[in-house]
This record gives sequence, structure tokens and C-alpha cells, in this order.
Amino acid sequence: KGDRHRTTQSDLVRSDRRSFKDNWQSHEIDALYIGVSLELYWNLTPNEFIKYCEAHSRREKFRIETSDALNYLLGQYIGLAIRAPKKYPDRPFLTKTQEKKMMPITDDILLKTATMLGAKINGNDRR
Repeated sequence: KGDRHRTTQSDLVRSDRRSFKDNWQSHEIDALYIGVSLELYWNLTPNEFIKYCEAHSRREKFRIETSDALNYLLGQYIGLAIRAPKKYPDRPFLTKTQEKKMMPITDDILLKTATMLGAKINGNDRR
């Protein structure tokens, strides 16, 4: 149990020394930590609660990986600013070099799109 807030199925198995209620009550803090209200927690089954715990773990892993990637990108900016200021990008690295231009929407395109979506056109709408 390296991570205090990582609840596994074996943590929820009934202990001979404690009742289910006592065991379940001991995990209230874990529920609050991962954002599950006590009202919801007491209406969940152990397997449902484990799913919330797993979802929280995945969310935290994604948050850490995203933060790490942003920190790496920031390091690239700082490195360029210090070592090669003339090569510092005019735009952020992740900005596309060419802006996509939207095709103008004509009445013909609107009519075709509406027809494809099942609209009745020219007074044929019989609602």
C-alpha cells in the first residue's frame, strides 16, 4: 500500500475483525479525496467504488503526463531564448503554420446539407 489513496478490491474485502460497515466507513476519506460525495459513496457497491478509484488514478496519470509534456515544451522555449534567441519561434510550436480557410457556405450547399439530413424543402414539409 504505497499510495494511501489507492483503494483496491482486497482493501474492501470484509475483515474478520471488522464489520462491513466499519470497513466501508474507513474508506470515506478515500472517497472524498477522489471527489466522490459521501452520499454517493454510501449508495455504491464496492465494485462500483473501485471503478471510481481506477478512473481517478487514470485521470491523475493523464494530468501528470500532460504537465510533464508542457514542462518539456517550456524547457524548449527557454533553451531557445537563452542559446539562440534569433531562432526563437514567432508562434507557439503547436500552432499550425497555415490557417485553414473555410469554404464559403452557399445556399446550394445549405440546401444539399438539409436534404441529406432529411429536411423537407419547398413546402413539402407536412408536419
